[in-house]
This record gives sequence, C-alpha cells and structure tokens, in this order.
Amino acid sequence: LTASANVGYKFVNWSTGSTANPLKITVTENVEVTANFEAIPPMTCAEAAATADGTTVVLKPFDVVAVVKDAGYIYIEDESGVNLIFDYTMDDQFKAGDHVEGFVGVSSPYNGLPELKPSVAFADLTVTHGTAPEPTLFTEAPVKADVNKYVKFENVTFTANVTYAAGSTGSNATMVVNGTNVTVRNTFKLAATLSKDKAYNLVGFVAVYNSTIQVYFLSIEEYVAPVVNHTIAVSANPVDAGTVTGGGKFEETDEITVKAVANEGYEFVNW
Repeated sequence: LTASANVGYKFVNWSTGSTANPLKITVTENVEVTANFEAIPPMTCAEAAATADGTTVVLKPFDVVAVVKDAGYIYIEDESGVNLIFDYTMDDQFKAGDHVEGFVGVSSPYNGLPELKPSVAFADLTVTHGTAPEPTLFTEAPVKADVNKYVKFENVTFTANVTYAAGSTGSNATMVVNGTNVTVRNTFKLAATLSKDKAYNLVGFVAVYNSTIQVYFLSIEEYVAPVVNHTIAVSANPVDAGTVTGGGKFEETDEITVKAVANEGYEFVNW
C-alpha cells in the first residue's frame, strides 16, 4: 500500500500504527487500512531556510523583494528574514512588492544557500500587489548577524577595482565593512564599475554560500556624503548701534564674511 500526500499535507502513519510507506501486508483476511495525514504547519522564511533538502515547506504570507527574470530568482521576505524561490516560470509572474499567501514548495539548498522549488502553480496562490519592502540599514553588528536579511550598506569600500558586465557574474569582489572583509557576488549579473578609491552604498542580500558569509548585490551607487548645514547668527550690541550682515545657513567648510557697519555716534569695537 502506498500513501501519497496532497499539496500542503504530509503522511503520518497507517491505522495499524505503522509508519512504513509503502506498507507491505500479507493478505489473510478482510482488513481496512487507513492512511493518516496532517496539514504541514506554515513556516517563516527563516524556518524554511533551515530545513533539510527535500523537506516540503508551507510558507506563511510573505512579500516579494526582488525578481531576476530569465534567471529564476525570486527573493522573498517576512519579518524573520529572506528566502529564495527558484523557478524559471514564476520569475515572469511575480513582481517586487507582491504579497503572497498559499505557497508550498520543497527545500532545495544549493551549497548552503536556502532555496525553495514550488509545488504549486502561480494561479493557485493568493497574490496582491503592493510596495516593495525597503532594506534594513546595516549597523555596526557583524555581517553574519544579518544572514538571510535584505540589507543596505552605506559608505563601504572595496579592496580592488572591479568591473562587472551586464549578463555576467564576473569575479567576486571584496567589500570592507566595519574593518572586516566580506565577499560580494554579482549573482544577478548586473553592470557595475567599482573603484577601490571610492565609497559606495550597496543594497543586497546576506547569505551563507559554501560556509562563507557573502553579499549578493541588487544595486550599487557611489556614496555621497550628506550635506551638513550650519547657521551663522549675527547681531549688533547694542541693537541700535549698527548693522551686521553676512549671516545665514551655510554648508560645512564654506568660508563666509560677516560685516559690521556702525551707526552715527557709534564705532565698531570687536566681535
């Protein structure tokens, strides 16, 4: 006897108590045998990322963060972290910002990188379109603390000049984060030119690949230091002794000139 679970369920045991499947029995009399199934409890993205190869996974609702068409990559996220759906059909159907319910798939990690292959068709999912999630700003914590996260790095540098051509993964780059070297992979085959003499903002995913913490970037742009403004307030003392000009709001490092002109009967003394 063979018991085959429907999508979203798993075989538990037979009414005889046996968990063997298939089950071999010797026919000696009339007997009724029932296969017992139970619904698979829904998991978060992080819980699914920790499952063994071949595990059937039912996901809790999640949002689509990014889709790389023609590559089969659909990155998804919930409050626990990110995961990856790999499918060459769904990458043309999902869009960043989709909110998805009802996903069932099979865990199929690749060299330690979490990956899910769908067991349901896109038409069987409940999908509503919204705004793509924003990445979490990376802070001073070690990079590995943000594994399976969708993250933005600000003001990071690279150890060497790197040029990526569109459509090619190219060579790995090394990014310096808080004094620690981190491998950066061009998994999404994007075009980028990086200089070791410049700083950058990078948005991507932190994951473990071949036991190494790595970052897969979705976008890289040159870092521009924020403009810092200061206010120069000017006044005369006594108030009616003269006029003072040149005050206002200025960017840091600007050189300005303030000028004091005494009214009749007064003379300028000092600042």
